[in-house]
Amino acid sequence: DDSADNCANEDDREDNDDASQAIAVASGDSYDDLWVCPGDYDYFSFTAPADGEFTVAITFVNDEGDIDLHLEADDGSNIANSASFNDSESITRFLNSGTTVYVQVEAEFQDDAVPGNAYDITFDHQ
Repeated sequence: DDSADNCANEDDREDNDDASQAIAVASGDSYDDLWVCPGDYDYFSFTAPADGEFTVAITFVNDEGDIDLHLEADDGSNIANSASFNDSESITRFLNSGTTVYVQVEAEFQDDAVPGNAYDITFDHQ
């Protein structure tokens, strides 16, 4: 996509730029050294195998660019956000069995010459 053209470091999970291209994940999955740029979102999908708490968390260096986390319902509506100026963001929500949610990772801005920022992400369901 065009927004990715300005992204210096794409990761091997691209193109997961919208919900239709989301990477399916399971509880316990984690990915290190992913990259997101402003305007070039990363999406992941999770379907709850049973009733329980779903947690998604990202860590990154905020001084190299702020990253926010969003949780969306299957219909695209917003469920929750985590947006701070810390080096991490996380969202925890109860999901009923069979519920599919989408995680959007969004680079808000950058503080250095390299567009975007690296992050690690983990998924948990209990």
